[in-house]
Amino acid sequence: MKKLKKYGFGTPDGTISWTATTGRGILLGNTDRRTNNFYYSTTQSVGGYSYLNCLLFGQNIYNDGTPNAVQFQLRFFRGPIVQYVEIRCRQAPSTAATYNITNGSAFQNTFVSPFTNMVNNQSFVLESDLNGNNWKLYNNYYINL
Repeated sequence: MKKLKKYGFGTPDGTISWTATTGRGILLGNTDRRTNNFYYSTTQSVGGYSYLNCLLFGQNIYNDGTPNAVQFQLRFFRGPIVQYVEIRCRQAPSTAATYNITNGSAFQNTFVSPFTNMVNNQSFVLESDLNGNNWKLYNNYYINL
């Protein structure tokens, strides 16, 4: 896996609050958190799907001094009809926060209450059409590829 040297996907943003219009994104427990390390693989193909594997290591609070206390694996799959985002949590954030998807204009409200925090070893899958519309959440699921 390659280490992403400075930023994740898209344009970096220095704010700790993400509004629906800040930009397109998947909010994974967003609060006063920070990413310490982000790694990604080259694009792979299997069973008619292309996918990218990523590892995210972060801190619970931006300046708490405990790096890598939050650990996620993210896998992005794109097939002929749908796309998936799989999130596996190895080490969960310590406090509840925002989980949502924004298309850059409005939150999609894919995560319905009371989903406010993940727990260790939990996973979920997000599914949409190839244009990122009509998101569905499958809690406690993973993709067997």
